[in-house]
Amino acid sequence: MDRAELIDAVSEDLFAYVMHGEISEQHVTTQLKPTGLDERFESFDSLVDLHFLLRPAVVDFVEQLPARLRSIKTQTKNVQQTTRGQISGRIDWTSTMKQRSSQAPSDTSLFVCDNRHESYDIDENIVLKRLLSIIYTTLEECETYLKQEYEWVTDRWQENLELVEQMRELFERNVHIKRIRDPETYEPTDRMIQTAAMSRSDVYREAASLLQDHRRARESNPDALRELLEETLITPDDEETLFELYVLFQYVESIEEYQQSETSVKTIESGKQEVARIKSEDQSITSG
Repeated sequence: MDRAELIDAVSEDLFAYVMHGEISEQHVTTQLKPTGLDERFESFDSLVDLHFLLRPAVVDFVEQLPARLRSIKTQTKNVQQTTRGQISGRIDWTSTMKQRSSQAPSDTSLFVCDNRHESYDIDENIVLKRLLSIIYTTLEECETYLKQEYEWVTDRWQENLELVEQMRELFERNVHIKRIRDPETYEPTDRMIQTAAMSRSDVYREAASLLQDHRRARESNPDALRELLEETLITPDDEETLFELYVLFQYVESIEEYQQSETSVKTIESGKQEVARIKSEDQSITSG
């Protein structure tokens, strides 16, 4: 079995066992975690984020971002504003007379004016802001490691540390990004992502595609996990560790198939030698 086949099998089994809470997540992430990373990266989500950050497509996206932000999309809206003693924008006389009649018939200083307002809070920009937030947060957490001589660090991050600072500067200070509101917890919605995916602008289409990839990986989609493991350098350099995970998953599957009675696989608490415990009505088998 070659490396590609191992990655393929491990991706499927990650979805089947670990993400359903049946085998210790900590055990598997510790095996896949690169040398030198601290305990923050022993959670599956953090490890997925790190894999995602090292993808060539993400690095490409960040490199091209400064030029693309110059043509960021906005939406112009007419906003009505009631003022007294001053005129701001074009006077809407119909609305002005209605307001005066209902509120202050003798107040000739009251005006209702139409103002054109440029809004950044469109669907495409919410998608972009969410993606940039993920990249920015992950960079903040692992910037120290990107500066070290670890084999798993993507050369383009390591050799171009200005790119890290560029991303930080854009996210914190770029006038266009700052004018986009922070997405709500549930945003962007599927509809927002679809709108961005159909945009004529490359930056929005790519942002939608990358964000969808990230979501699928976080949701333990086998194809997305496989793609992350294949495209990044965080998988173990030697096939032995991948093979160990493969054997563990195959062992658990074989025990489940062998048992005559119904079995259940239980996660072992972190800090113990065991990885999983398989229970049936008659016996308990521990895997370590």
